[in-house]
Amino acid sequence: MSFAFKGHGPLDYKVVTYEGSQMWFRGPQIDLTKPFLLCLGGSETFGKFVQQPYPERLLVALGRPVANMAAMNAGLELALGGGAIVDVMSRAEAIVLQITGVHHLTNRFYQVHPRRNDRFLQPSDILRVIYREFDFTDFHFSRHMLEHLFTCSEDRFQIVVDELKMA
Repeated sequence: MSFAFKGHGPLDYKVVTYEGSQMWFRGPQIDLTKPFLLCLGGSETFGKFVQQPYPERLLVALGRPVANMAAMNAGLELALGGGAIVDVMSRAEAIVLQITGVHHLTNRFYQVHPRRNDRFLQPSDILRVIYREFDFTDFHFSRHMLEHLFTCSEDRFQIVVDELKMA
């Protein structure tokens, strides 16, 4: 996450970690032992290139602690997959959840990284059969892979779309 660390530019994301999680989240750090609101999501909630993302604006507007536990390119699997985040969710007074793209979800056709949900890990045997001509080792990101599958065959891609809808 090189973009999340302060570089030569003026924007400081104040990245933080919370106990029990390996993820870096947008600061400021919130005391999770006291009442708080929680914002979960991906890039938009994290606030890449944004001086004051909406979770920080909520903090100011409501005068209440708001934890921004969003991560760049995260999908629902980040929120639902980690014990630490699920624990924080159970203690939050309210949760604002960004609905992210379905392409970031593991499904019957391919697996994504549990924390960086935009990362394509591997296809299933079913997807390999549907797209025999592809060498899936060329793909590192799920969106990139899906674009190539669509370009190859809109008809076969509809099978993938239907699966993503079910997921």
